[in-house]
Amino acid sequence: MRLFYKLTLSSLFFLTFFTVRSQETDLLKTFINKNNIALRSIQKNSMSAPADAKNTANFKELLKFHIVSIKLYSSNKENSASSAYKVREESLKYITKNVSGSSEYFKITDEDAKLFVTKTEAPSPNSYLTESELRSIETIDIKDPKLFNNFTTNIQ
Repeated sequence: MRLFYKLTLSSLFFLTFFTVRSQETDLLKTFINKNNIALRSIQKNSMSAPADAKNTANFKELLKFHIVSIKLYSSNKENSASSAYKVREESLKYITKNVSGSSEYFKITDEDAKLFVTKTEAPSPNSYLTESELRSIETIDIKDPKLFNNFTTNIQ
């Protein structure tokens, strides 16, 4: 009988642990995919705005961090989350300042904040992106409507 209780408690513990980990993974995936929408919103706004070298450079930097967050999603959740947080933080600043309409959808919710309890600094994109990836990001035209076809910007 004791063995049965021990097995039952052990099973419950593992089930609870893996359920919580799965929920965190799903939350990070949703957070990253929402960043994709934020970047597309910024790009759409940039298409109608006059050319601005600073905004172009900032957008390209955010795109780098976004791609890093996707690349690290499976292998390094902590760095993926910190990169994703940086993208959302900077995107929200831009959207709030430059895009008409509500930015409520892009705000970091209390549920999202659970991912960032121990907030770490976002890793440098140059450490995780290849030379060809960096070159292709640096040479993009951010006003090109097909820009996002060249990169994986969403997690399936």
